[in-house]
Amino acid sequence: MHVFDDSGQVVYSTALPAPAVLPPLALAAYQRAETARWQVSTGQGFLSGVSLADGSGRSAGGVLIEYPVSGHLTQVRAMAAELGFAAIGGFVAISLIGAIVLRTVLGRMFRSFHAIEAGISRFEQGAWRSAAGASDRDEQLDQAAPLHRDLLEAEATYRELGTRVAGLARQADTG
Repeated sequence: MHVFDDSGQVVYSTALPAPAVLPPLALAAYQRAETARWQVSTGQGFLSGVSLADGSGRSAGGVLIEYPVSGHLTQVRAMAAELGFAAIGGFVAISLIGAIVLRTVLGRMFRSFHAIEAGISRFEQGAWRSAAGASDRDEQLDQAAPLHRDLLEAEATYRELGTRVAGLARQADTG
């Protein structure tokens, strides 16, 4: 930070060693500033100044603060990295919570689907055994799940109705 007079001479500075005059770019920005605050960018950083006036309102000098680019870039990069890690961490946490919730909620449905699939498989196996002439249907009914029993009853009803329809068709052909 530099305090300077109206001609650009540095009268106080926090930098060691203190410069004698303002950098030419800062002096030009100070002289053409239309407001009390002004700033200019250099290749190495930013210069920000405030013009000070005397009792009559004339410019008496000002205060110049130099901000090096390297420090700001490091801070910006550190903040971006911190935000990136926070976003990744939040995404991972929400994904895990979502997976747990979905697994819990959908677990019951999956178990129901597996039970239905097992019942259908047992029914198909029984139907193939029945078609092959096996007579263990009563034993299968005792061991089967309720869905399996319902499927076997539906099969029996289907066969009975098929026999009736075939008999009616024969009567219609002969009659």
